[in-house]
Amino acid sequence: MTQPLIGYHLIEQDSLPQQHGTVRDYLIGSNGIFVRAERPDFSAIIPVQSLTLPGLMSVTPRLTLRRPRVDAALVSRMIAIAFGNSEAPAQAPRPFVETLFYFCWDQNHWQMIVPPQVQTCTSVHPVLPQSANNDYQTATIEVHSHPPNATSFSAEDNQIATGFRIFAILTNVDTTPQIITRVGIDGVFWTIPTHWVFDYPSRAQDVHLCSLSTQII
Repeated sequence: MTQPLIGYHLIEQDSLPQQHGTVRDYLIGSNGIFVRAERPDFSAIIPVQSLTLPGLMSVTPRLTLRRPRVDAALVSRMIAIAFGNSEAPAQAPRPFVETLFYFCWDQNHWQMIVPPQVQTCTSVHPVLPQSANNDYQTATIEVHSHPPNATSFSAEDNQIATGFRIFAILTNVDTTPQIITRVGIDGVFWTIPTHWVFDYPSRAQDVHLCSLSTQII
């Protein structure tokens, strides 16, 4: 029997059913509708819509990491590049422009990639290569910097953040850097604590806006 692309489950027991859809599963519990997705580096269950449905079991959103967190040294390097003076720390930083970063798991460590990109003070877009197997396609985590005090994902961020991966924004890089992190599945987003994914340095702050009960495994 051919496995469907999308699976649907009524959650009637404490244990969750196995993944049924080859792409996504929708879980319908007493507290709402959730979407579940898996990839080699992590899996996630995130809320789609809050509802009250008697007779079912509740579902807890969760992130299951299969790799170590991104280490603090790599996060510090990302902050330095976003600040604009990583190559010449003694010189004054260049005027702020947004910067895009990809994180890919490479055998036994995270690799940070700064792809070719078009940068302005309010936006950044990758210059995508023609090949299908490129950094944009394989990245597990996508981060881009924001102007000072811009601590929310923009409408444009929401529009272009497609597929299934971890997204983050980095702001206030010239003072106390702040990192805001979320999981995205096909345009549905769930904000998570940054320390679930990044071992951020002491000068950086974790901005966590979750309102639901959360779980990391």
